[in-house]
Amino acid sequence: MNNKTSFVALPSFRIYPGSTGKLSCDVKTRSSDVLVFFNSSQGSTSRDFIAVELINGKPKLSIDMGSDLIEVTLKTSLNDGTWHTLLVAISETSAKIQIDAEQNITRFHLGGQNYLNLGHLMYIGGVGSEAHSLSGKLRLSSATEMLR
Repeated sequence: MNNKTSFVALPSFRIYPGSTGKLSCDVKTRSSDVLVFFNSSQGSTSRDFIAVELINGKPKLSIDMGSDLIEVTLKTSLNDGTWHTLLVAISETSAKIQIDAEQNITRFHLGGQNYLNLGHLMYIGGVGSEAHSLSGKLRLSSATEMLR
């Protein structure tokens, strides 16, 4: 993706109870504030979402399973114009974000909610116009120059 308004929309990311969902890609950018991917629930009864964005060049994983916003960050800046490998892993009790060799794992208790209720498209590198209203907690200021 080389255009600031480009994005890719894929079927929704699924994490089933008792399993760990993983997303992995390589990222290359010089932008400080970039959306890497975003996926939300479909319909008005659920506000679940998952997103990875760069804030001031540093990766942030945001997850909302309907009750509280969980944010997992890293200290490594990625906006140096070189390729970095991104890995996100989410289960019923933990969220992990890893860039190259640095990782951060956050553990949590979900109470009665034990999975992400995602049904909308998964957007990579930006969002479509219909997803802007679903992504109010995110910056979504630009697209990533390169993903592979």
